Amino acid sequence: MARVLFHYEAKLEQRTEQHLCNGVARIYPSWWGSTHTPMFLADEGSWAAFFENVPVGKQSVRIVPPLGCENPNLVANDVAVTSANERLIFAFVVHPDGSVTH
Repeated sequence: MARVLFHYEAKLEQRTEQHLCNGVARIYPSWWGSTHTPMFLADEGSWAAFFENVPVGKQSVRIVPPLGCENPNLVANDVAVTSANERLIFAFVVHPDGSVTH
């Protein structure tokens, strides 16, 4: 098991410039099945979540952004992780030393 800190940064959708990109971001870790947890607000336009017991090996998370937000950037233990699809599913590998690779 490893500790992983996720940091999610969103940007405002073009069509909703009159609204702020705010609300609750949710993260669905693959090792939790279909259960999700809200991420905590880290800064304006960014959210974070910390997991202490992430299984070593290939994992993924799905992000559900707050209303008015799009195109998230996700970092896991200081490593940028990209999404390969529109469902905002991010895959990565957790190593025994706690490092993350994409």
